[in-house]
Order: sequence, then C-alpha cells, then structure tokens
Amino acid sequence: MFRGWKGIALAGVAGAALFAGAVFHAVHRPPKPEGFTGLTFAPLTPAAAHRTPMLGLGGAQVFAVTDESPADKAGIKPDEVVAAIDGRKITSARQAASLIRAGKVGDHITLTVYDITQGETKPRAVSLTFEDEPAPKKKFSVHPPRTLAKEF
Repeated sequence: MFRGWKGIALAGVAGAALFAGAVFHAVHRPPKPEGFTGLTFAPLTPAAAHRTPMLGLGGAQVFAVTDESPADKAGIKPDEVVAAIDGRKITSARQAASLIRAGKVGDHITLTVYDITQGETKPRAVSLTFEDEPAPKKKFSVHPPRTLAKEF
C-alpha cells in the first residue's frame, strides 16, 4: 500500500498520535478524591426537574449514598436534589461531583438539599465532614465459583 518513505512517515505520524493521546489521557484524568462523603450524583431526571421548578436549570440528583458514610449519617437519601454546595449554585451533576472530589479529609461542607421524594419544597442545610475512604469489605479472588450444573 504505502512503500518507502510514505509508509515510514505514516507509521511515525500514527505512533506520535497514539503517544499524544496517551499523554492527554494521563494529564486530563480527574484526580483521585482525597476525602470521602459517600455521595454519587446523577443528572436531574425530567420528573425531578418538574418537582423543583424553583431551581430553574440546575441542581444535581443524589443517585446513591454509601452505607455508614458521612452522607448517610447526615440523613441524605437517594433521589434528593442538591441545589448548592457551600453557597455555590449547582448547575450539573458533574459540577457537584468535582466540588465534592476537591474536599480533603477533615474539611466541612454544607449542602442545600431538597427532598423531592416527599414533595418537600423547602430547602434544608446539611453539614458533612469528609472522612477517609473505608477499605473495601469484599474480598476478591481469581478462583472461579463452583458450578452446580449436572453432567449427563
């Protein structure tokens, strides 16, 4: 197909593009969180957005709360809507996650939360303190599980 100097040039360009992609991925990867709250965010669903019209276009829905985490101890439940973090209005789940990811162990934050599951339209302020991430409870193994199939 490409012989001579064209083939060598094409291989060099392809190699440089792969190297640049790997460097770009390594540089722009989000940092590992230093503090732990146990919150996972999701974009607002249309139903949640209709139940909180006072927020306009903004807010982040709590997707999951880890058991025994600071968020669980503070009483935050899944499907609640976070409108502000430390007074900063939240416009997306990505913004909420990046603000939470920036916290370090021992930092305190205040979330403005709407409990849309109960039809509550009044905000409540919830204070959280970042903790160390707990060790995983599950032990993983490379051994496959036993099968219960019978051979005939």
